[in-house]
Amino acid sequence: MSDEVVQTEQEDEADSSASMATPAKKCRTMCRYQASWADKFPWSSKVAGNVFAVKCLLCRKTVSVEHGGSWDLIQHEKTESHKLAVHLASTVKRDAVNASALQVCSLQSSLARKK
Repeated sequence: MSDEVVQTEQEDEADSSASMATPAKKCRTMCRYQASWADKFPWSSKVAGNVFAVKCLLCRKTVSVEHGGSWDLIQHEKTESHKLAVHLASTVKRDAVNASALQVCSLQSSLARKK
């Protein structure tokens, strides 16, 4: 009988120690800037001194890529501030192209008048 008591006490201790152990925490891998992202996200730039962040050249915001990597950049593209910055950049670029075309036309016409 004493063997049975000792055996059940050992089983109880094993069960209680297993239930008392905390589950192992899931380690997160910290993502770093990758140069290959420049092809997919041409508006992105590496942040000097911070390998865990990307600078948005359009809306001038620093985006952390520490935990999500390229997913964080995809999410940033969906923000209203980024969409507005893209729209403004395309408008300014279009206006610059139009201004350059006007300058070329005026130069051509002035050259034609001189002849």
